[in-house]
Amino acid sequence: RIADSVDLDSEELRSSLEQETYSGVVMEQYQEALSHGIRGIPTFLVGNLLFTGAHPYDVFKEAMKRVMEPAA
Repeated sequence: RIADSVDLDSEELRSSLEQETYSGVVMEQYQEALSHGIRGIPTFLVGNLLFTGAHPYDVFKEAMKRVMEPAA
């Protein structure tokens, strides 16, 4: 039902899940994320600052200010 509601081919989706069509790609991306220190969802990278989990808008605003400041 969800697939149909967003115009996905539900039979193709079901087949892909049953045959694990994308499991290799997903595992590669998972391993890459782990290698970058990503341990949870959602994760945000702002400059060299890594944020895991939900954070208030002001946290991201301050992080963006730091990233945009010229190096002293």
